[in-house]
Amino acid sequence: MGMIECVTRTLCKAAGQSENSVCQGKPMWRAYEKSARIVLEAMREPSLEMLAVPQVDWKVAAVNWNVMINAALDPL
Repeated sequence: MGMIECVTRTLCKAAGQSENSVCQGKPMWRAYEKSARIVLEAMREPSLEMLAVPQVDWKVAAVNWNVMINAALDPL
């Protein structure tokens, strides 16, 4: 399962919906895909709390973080 689907299913469940019920011919969780993408886009830049972690070299980690977010948004 890709990250978009994982986040989408989680948002669906959090809204109290049955993720596998059908709405307009599609599983209900698919209705949350736009919201999932918005959530992942919001995570594109690390927060100040994340940047404050002393054990992390953020010059390297920031590049990796963005590559992973990009991969989540546009999987191969």
